Amino acid sequence: MIMKDLTAKETLSIVVCHEDNPLAQELAEYARQGIEEESMPALLLPATGNSLELSRMACELSLLAVGVGIDKRGSISLTHFQMPADKPVLQSASGSDTRKARLMGGNAARLYKRIPFIFE
Repeated sequence: MIMKDLTAKETLSIVVCHEDNPLAQELAEYARQGIEEESMPALLLPATGNSLELSRMACELSLLAVGVGIDKRGSISLTHFQMPADKPVLQSASGSDTRKARLMGGNAARLYKRIPFIFE
């Protein structure tokens, strides 16, 4: 659950919803860096849920219709508003791989810009 009303400027960002623990916060910061490396704005918001639920919440909050969710286990999901709620565009298993988080953020921006993903 998000406890903040977003401004119009904030909703024009790719939203990263993350659980409020050190691992998820660190991975969210790396995802933000990946998004911003692709010249897109990012907004980090603490919330509660698994990575898929968080990414769905994030894409619904963003006018760009793209969201990233990171849960307390380090699982990361990337979702687009037009995809079925239970089908992420990309998903990474739990862990603490900051490189994967950065790539996922970059791919979130690339999804919005409709350009090919980067996997390595």
